[in-house]
Parts: sequence; C-alpha cells; structure tokens
Amino acid sequence: MGGFSKREPESQRRAPAPPPTGDFVTLEPSAVFAYLSSAPEGLEAGEAERRLRLHGPNEIARPQRPQLLPLFFAQVSHTLALLLWAAAALALLAGLPQLAWAIVAIVLINAAFSFWQEYRASQLVEALHGRMPSGARVRRDGNELRVPATEVVPGDVLIVHRGDRVAADVRLTHSAELLADYSILTGESQAVERTPQAAPYTSLGEATNCVLAGTTVLEGSAEGVVFATGRDTAFGKVAALTQQLYAQPSPLQREMAVTARIIAAVAICVGVVFFATGYATERVSANDGFLFGVGILVALIPEGLLPTVSLALALGVQRMGHQNAIVKRLSSVEALGSTSVICTDKTGTLTE
Repeated sequence: MGGFSKREPESQRRAPAPPPTGDFVTLEPSAVFAYLSSAPEGLEAGEAERRLRLHGPNEIARPQRPQLLPLFFAQVSHTLALLLWAAAALALLAGLPQLAWAIVAIVLINAAFSFWQEYRASQLVEALHGRMPSGARVRRDGNELRVPATEVVPGDVLIVHRGDRVAADVRLTHSAELLADYSILTGESQAVERTPQAAPYTSLGEATNCVLAGTTVLEGSAEGVVFATGRDTAFGKVAALTQQLYAQPSPLQREMAVTARIIAAVAICVGVVFFATGYATERVSANDGFLFGVGILVALIPEGLLPTVSLALALGVQRMGHQNAIVKRLSSVEALGSTSVICTDKTGTLTE
C-alpha cells in the first residue's frame, strides 16, 4: 500500500511546463503542430475542453482592486497626519475645542482629497486588463467558429483578420500581408510585418513568425497555432510584473517624515521648557503652566503644511493628466520632478 499514491483527477493536475519559446520560432509549422499535438484542422472539441481544464482559462489576473478602507487609512496615518492628530488631542486637553476640531477637519479633508486622487488613478490602471479581447476565431474539428477568448487553449488554430486583437501567443502557419501593432508590448508605434517562415530566435517580441496576445492586427490576415495562453503569454508576464511592484516612499515622503519628527521634537522641548520655567519660578500654577505649555506646543505645529503639500502635488497630477500621463500616487509627481537622468534605449528597455 505504501507504494501507491492517490491519482489526482485530470482537471486538478498541474499543466506541464511549456517547452522553450525559441523552439516555436525556429521550427517549421509542421514541427510546431507536432510539438503541440495539434493539426491544421484544429483540435477536437473534447481535446479542447481537456486542455482548458489542464491549462486554465485564457485570461490574465485582474489587478487587485484598491481596498477603500486601507487606502483611506493610509492617508490619515502617515507621520505628519499622526502629528496633527496628536496636536488635536492636546488642543482638546488644553481646553481649545475649536482649534482641535479645526485640525481634525484639516486632516480629514486632506485625506479625502488624496484618497480620491489615488483611487481614481488606480481605476485607470485597471484598464490594462481590457486589452485582452472578449472573443476569438478558432478552427476546431475542421470548422471555423467563434469562441470566448477565455476558452482559447494551447494547440488551438487561431484565425485573425484586420482589426482583431490577438487573444494568445501564436506561431503563424499562414499569413497574407500581415501587419501588427506591437506598441502595447514594445512601445513602438510603427507597424511590424509578420510571416510564417522559421527564423533564428532572438526574443519573443522580435520573432517575425509570431503574433502575441494583446497586439492588434492592422492589415492583412493570418492563422497560426497557439503556444501560450493567459499568464504564460508575453502580455500576461508584463501584467504580472506590474502587480508585483512595491511602492517605496518617495524622496518627499521621506523628507516629510523627517520634518514631522523634527517639528514634534522641537514643539515638545519648547512646551516642556515653558512649563518647567513657569513651575520653577512659581509665577503660574502647575495646571496653568501645563495648559500654557500645551498651547505653545500646538501653536508650533504647522497645521497648514499637510494641505499645502497635497494641493501642490494635486496640481502636478492635473498637469500630468493634461499630458495624457496617469499618476497613480500623489507623491510620484515630486519623485518624477527629482529625476535628473533617465537611462533608456528608446522604448524596449522601458517595456522590460
């Protein structure tokens, strides 16, 4: 009994690792069909269903929607905001409720403004998912039919015409004056020609006998065999990279955190000195001296600094928007303004 293991259902087995991409580029179309256990007539319906269970749907992972509560909490919990919360609490303690509520209002209004800016930008970033088409033409059992793009599987024969958006990574087998727009992957606006002839492999983006998911057919028509779907496509890998980025604090955020600590230290020291001086000289009572020290402490905290910074950054975001640039985080505007050198070879490096 120890030598046996429970056989997993076919639908739960992991898909085998795809062969090296270069093989699809360098082989002739007939060898590619053999490699993928397919044929020019396309897959049988049953085999297509089996492969769909094995490889999963042809879709890229949707970017995680911004969670409203954590996003708003981040706007009221950074160092400068915490300093203002402390100032509001001390103002209440010193018997200055009007000042306390004014500070709270400043923090909340500023947080709501920053929250809306970043939430709106996050919604625009999700538009990347919309680059995948909703439907695709495939040949199965020798018949051409239209299926949802999510049901395209490796080994399918995919057919594209002018204006179509490619649903998967395809090794061409036939083409007629095919021109494709690769700007979504390479940033190059110039159309590229694609033909089915085997070619030396350099990179998938430069393979002249492939068309990749997310690109658009500008002229001509073609058909080919699908060798990668979903997150295994070049477009899926780029989309996955965008979701793995960790947003580090910008130079402005780091400087503001240091400034807030310095302000807090100076305000506390001055408040303590005034309280200790008044108490030591016995010119004021301990209670009055404490309230006076708290009042001095609150007065030294710049309540207008936070909204001033946010407003300046928001104006920068607005100006960038007029130039068709999406800025996801307000602090990114200042980080971009601090950039003095950009190292790039045109657009390919930026894509990677």
